[in-house]
Amino acid sequence: MSQRAILWGVIRYEFKMQARRRSLWIVFAGIALIMLAAIPGNVINSGRNLQGMSLLQQVAAVTLDINWLPALGIGVFLADRFPRERSNRVDELFESMVGTLNTRLAGKYLGCLLATLLPAFLAYCFAIIFLAFSKHTLLVLPLSLITYTVIVVPGVCFVTAFTLACTSLMWVPLYQFFFIGYWFWGNMLGPKNGLPTLSTTILTPRGSFIAAGLFGISPLNWTQGATPLPGIASLLLLLLIPLLVMLLFYRYLRWQQSRK
Repeated sequence: MSQRAILWGVIRYEFKMQARRRSLWIVFAGIALIMLAAIPGNVINSGRNLQGMSLLQQVAAVTLDINWLPALGIGVFLADRFPRERSNRVDELFESMVGTLNTRLAGKYLGCLLATLLPAFLAYCFAIIFLAFSKHTLLVLPLSLITYTVIVVPGVCFVTAFTLACTSLMWVPLYQFFFIGYWFWGNMLGPKNGLPTLSTTILTPRGSFIAAGLFGISPLNWTQGATPLPGIASLLLLLLIPLLVMLLFYRYLRWQQSRK
């Protein structure tokens, strides 16, 4: 069996295992309701004057505003995917199969990412459909795919890589506690609070600098006037850093196997 076929099999297995979690869908159904409740405030009674923006900018603004909570849920639900194999004592079974470690790790990453992203994206779709009705144009739908892919997906890739790697070393509830704190610290906390934060840098996974640089959306004071350069740099870093993290994670797992 080729490694490509094994990779596809691992992706399907991990996707099914994660997508079958009832709690995942229940939580994201609640998140969808919160997002739907937030949409009218952005569209109808917005204090940020969306009427002065192009339709693409309006969609990008809504995308940025309503997706900080689903990304938080993604990180929390991904935290137990890797430790679960050890707790169920199936990790050694996987190691005895013909698939290489890098194939299994890549399949786990992609399968977990897609399965956890699915309910988050569906929740986003419900909110965007409401936005399309409010704007009386179906053009919102293809534009929302562009803004979601560019603004949200890189940060989710970033979060997924760190979650899978860190939970191989940390107790899952402890990681989830730190992750929630990190998410607010690295995305919402402003520089005037006196505490150093990643929210003012291009490493913020929420996509603030991507939205500001590529779409001209600057809801935060420290992203106003951002040029396309930091937006592109933020996008590339949020995609390249997960590759580096997963490579280091692969080296660590390989070192662990060599000690058995």
